[in-house]
Amino acid sequence: MQKYLMEISFYLKNAAFAGGDELMKGFGADFSGKGGRAARASYDIHSSAAIVSALLFAWFAQRKDDVAVVSKEAVTPKIARYDNGGYIIEDFEHDINAYGGPCFCVSGLCGGGAYARGLRDFCVSIAYIEQKKIRTAAVFDPVNVELFHAAAGMGAYLNAKSIRVSETGHIIDACVSVDNRTLRTAGKDALRALSAQALSLRTAEACGLELCYTACGRIDAAVMHDAHFCDCAAGLLIAKEAGAAVFYPAGGAPQENLVERTSIVAACPGIEKELLLLTRSF
Repeated sequence: MQKYLMEISFYLKNAAFAGGDELMKGFGADFSGKGGRAARASYDIHSSAAIVSALLFAWFAQRKDDVAVVSKEAVTPKIARYDNGGYIIEDFEHDINAYGGPCFCVSGLCGGGAYARGLRDFCVSIAYIEQKKIRTAAVFDPVNVELFHAAAGMGAYLNAKSIRVSETGHIIDACVSVDNRTLRTAGKDALRALSAQALSLRTAEACGLELCYTACGRIDAAVMHDAHFCDCAAGLLIAKEAGAAVFYPAGGAPQENLVERTSIVAACPGIEKELLLLTRSF
């Protein structure tokens, strides 16, 4: 199994680089004028297409099994099938959340708003899921040339160096990332309690990166509300493999529905209990 996951992980890394290259072609452009939204979206789409193409080329070069593709940029999930030395892609006709076969979960651009404004807070996110479990993952920050990756049971890495969550032991010493959706939807008392007890709060758009920053100890926790699963799936595994505790803001284990949004908290173990209490009403 480890050899298999390492092979799939190699696919993900190469595909992440391909997506990052597409994004960098448009990074820094002025998207503020008429047609700017469509122009920005084109880089998002190109990134996703480059990722999917790289993944499927590598997949069918080694095997003939069908593989599903769920992409934030695609309207519907897809299924790719081997075809005369190549492959064909069709719409997935059944409930993707009931599917237990191999699946690539792709976000060609996590942090699109930041990307459009020229802010360096965006990434490519790719996860490989099999039997409804995230098996391997890659998150690539093309601006800073940082590749976070992980495989189940094999640890988490940043540019091939092992990473671990921070050893912060109390919320009073913690830097906590809170996404914009949480800021808009959480009760004032809940936010006030968190801001009063945490050492500092930050907000950032790319949830995939915030999970990775939790994984490598740059921050101590990431709180996300109603995030697209494709944006956070890869970071979720990376955070877990780096030793993070992952749970719902309201408690319990995150639900991994491929085409739905999810609310999650990832935190270093030292502040898990305190943060769970503070986020119950989020």
